[in-house]
Amino acid sequence: MSDLTPLELRIVCLIADGHTDRQIAGLLHLQENTIGCYLREIYSKLDVRSRTQLIKRVFDLKLKPEFGGTG
Repeated sequence: MSDLTPLELRIVCLIADGHTDRQIAGLLHLQENTIGCYLREIYSKLDVRSRTQLIKRVFDLKLKPEFGGTG
């Protein structure tokens, strides 16, 4: 598994916190389509195909507590 960049980790944590792509784009001052591009890369790196699988992988790998979400 390839390492996630700091921005990718931030996006993953925001997804785990329940944010939509649009909300994430607003928080990070990026276009919604850009978030979609990042998500495709994240899915590939973590070998997942859905947000549900992504969130499960986040908690399995203990990424969320270490990197935190919005707070």
